[in-house]
This record gives sequence, structure tokens and C-alpha cells, in this order.
Amino acid sequence: SSPKMKHGVKYSNLNRTTAHRRALLRNLTAQLIQHERITTTFAKAKQVQRPVEKMITLAKKGENSHRNVAKSWIMGEEIFEKLFSKLSVRYAERPGGYTRLLKAGLRMHDKAPMAILELVDNGLPSLRPALTKEAIAKLAKGVKAPAPAST
Repeated sequence: SSPKMKHGVKYSNLNRTTAHRRALLRNLTAQLIQHERITTTFAKAKQVQRPVEKMITLAKKGENSHRNVAKSWIMGEEIFEKLFSKLSVRYAERPGGYTRLLKAGLRMHDKAPMAILELVDNGLPSLRPALTKEAIAKLAKGVKAPAPAST
């Protein structure tokens, strides 16, 4: 038989049942909101971006109906309160794009591609290297390097 075409496939099932996948995404969403930076596999990080962005958008809207929808997804009262008190204020002026996904190499034992998923403007130390390969090459040639990125 020929391989199946991917028409209408909107997300990866992560090789899990619906209930397991939903629980996984809820847990990762809560952990990202709580810690503001998590390390997970690249596939899981890509999948959890959607619900995180949706929850922050609901928090920005802030009405009771939006709180109820978010409460049905977010587990943990303190995480829920952080979402609606701190994060909704922090991202009030930002029109989406609340998460940043950075590749983090391969996992040691099974070589799974890893990623660091973080909320932008989180106040944590930056993971971006201050000098890129291009900047180091220019330094070697004697050209003045640009100032390190602040974000």
C-alpha cells in the first residue's frame, strides 16, 4: 500500500493517546508559565507553543469567560494567578509571539533533538551567545565587533 497523505493533519500526536497528549501539553504549559524556561524535546516544545500562546492571550483579555476557559486547561491555582496577574500585564502591549524556541543539541542517551522553550522578556539570563561566529571572525580581522544583544 502507498503511504498516507497528510491532508488535514494540524498537529503531531507525539505517539500518544489523546488523553496522554492532552495531559502532557497541560503539564508542559503549566511548567513553562511557572518557570518561564523549560528544556524538552523539540517536537514537544513546538506542540506546547500553541496552548501557551492561547493561555496568555486569554489572560490578556481577562474577562470571566476567558478565566474559565484558562482554568479548564491550567492546573494549579498559583500558576493560574501568575498567568492572570503578572504575565497578562507583562505582555499587554505585545501582539502575540510570547515564546522563544532555541535548539539545544541532542539528548545524550537517545540522540533526540532537544529545545529550550522560554517566555520572552522573562528577566532570566540570556541564552544567546554574546558573540556570533561572524563577530568573532571580524574580531580576528581587526574590525570592531557589534555590541552584544540585550535580549
